[in-house]
Amino acid sequence: MTHDASDPGAPAPSVPAATLVHGGAVPADPGGGPPPGAVEVPAGERHDTLRGELTWRAVVAGVLVAVVMGSTYPYMVLKLGFGPNVSVVSAFFGFLFLQLLELAGRGHFNRWQNNIAEAAGTSAAQTAFMCVLLGAFDLLRHNTGGAIGIELSPVKSFLWLSTAGTLGVLLAVPLRRHFVVDEQLPYVDGMAAAETIVVLDPPREATAEVKRNALRAFKA
Repeated sequence: MTHDASDPGAPAPSVPAATLVHGGAVPADPGGGPPPGAVEVPAGERHDTLRGELTWRAVVAGVLVAVVMGSTYPYMVLKLGFGPNVSVVSAFFGFLFLQLLELAGRGHFNRWQNNIAEAAGTSAAQTAFMCVLLGAFDLLRHNTGGAIGIELSPVKSFLWLSTAGTLGVLLAVPLRRHFVVDEQLPYVDGMAAAETIVVLDPPREATAEVKRNALRAFKA
């Protein structure tokens, strides 16, 4: 018996092979629609529509969030002794400024614009904190009478910040692959920021209750 010949002892398939979808057991719709029981993905969450929204609203909101986070985050860290999840805080401020622009009649925003504002606030907060840490060198030199300490010129400060930022970007790629992709460890800060952005951006067709819950989450 050749491989092409059918086995007379094998049972006949209950569903023709041509109607199977991606090797599954769900028959396809002859009309071209989704198979029975399939969950439709919202248009705003499909892979072909996942893109950034670099608009003037996102730029303005990003600048405002960066100013707020850059001026307050170093003080919070030095005062409290630890830093809160700056990504979540930036997402809240991004939602606030984008919502104010929407109320002013400047068009509706979406989560992609808030993601840009959140990224701007996070970057500004971390950069501002690194700049404030430069003052530790002056304090160290003052407290030791000049025995220990480094006098940082503007050129040295620029080189230090540029090197630290470059190392962070270059090391983020292999570390992400190892811990997030290979080990599949949850990145808690990133997950919290993503959930915050999604919750604060309910779908346009959402009910009034869903929108009220999003507003309550912002006020909590």
